[in-house]
Amino acid sequence: MAGEGVLAAALRARMEEECELTARLLGMLPEGSEGWRPPYDGFSCGELAAHLVDTMAGFCAALGRRRDGWEWGREAAIEESRRWFGNFREDAMERISAVGDEGLRRVVPTVFAPEGQPLLAILLANLAHLINHKHQLFTYLKLMGLEVGSRDLYRFRDAR
Repeated sequence: MAGEGVLAAALRARMEEECELTARLLGMLPEGSEGWRPPYDGFSCGELAAHLVDTMAGFCAALGRRRDGWEWGREAAIEESRRWFGNFREDAMERISAVGDEGLRRVVPTVFAPEGQPLLAILLANLAHLINHKHQLFTYLKLMGLEVGSRDLYRFRDAR
């Protein structure tokens, strides 16, 4: 996007790739699976789906944009989580483009670092968090007997 800068464009593209893969995995969760839990201590499917929404909402909050109507830390129906994930994803991608390279240097106070951190560091931490929970969702789908593989976790590129 015009004027966003090379670093912001690269970060946005990487975030978009992870969001796309996560959204696809969310789309594979069967309706009515909100209460399913793995055979070990972990989120239910509904809690995990909602936590993925919380993660996207965290990107938006770091970028200075909040959305009314989403309650943090809640369990939600799978379809509702998919919809909110998409809304926050769209907001985050628009905002990262607007922030540009210079904006990534801006120091932003957070709950975890009241003294502030560069926005880039916050976004990278949120991205790592999203990727970890994407893998958790992938594992849940496998445990539920759904067919998932490496192409559901990673985008493969031709080696031409």
